[in-house]
Amino acid sequence: MQQPQGSEPALYTSDRMTRLRSLHELMKQARKTLDFDSAGLLLTIAVRRKIKRREFRVVHELLEVGCALGLTNGPVSSQAAEMLERLATFANITCSQRSEAVP
Repeated sequence: MQQPQGSEPALYTSDRMTRLRSLHELMKQARKTLDFDSAGLLLTIAVRRKIKRREFRVVHELLEVGCALGLTNGPVSSQAAEMLERLATFANITCSQRSEAVP
């Protein structure tokens, strides 16, 4: 997940990487402590809460960590990923319309 120096996109800030490492460790710990289904349930709850709060970047991060740990086989993960894709498409359309409107 490391990006070359000087070409780091905004998504790869040190705060984000720290948060991702923390999420990864938390989910790894849950997977060791709990059974596999319980760790997936925790991921589902976290995704649901972040969607409700409209914290879509964190939803993306949760899905990244869940995918790395093999916890994204459920319907909530695929629905959240599809929702993020639709939001990205909408954002691209909205941004292009705004840029066309500005003289």
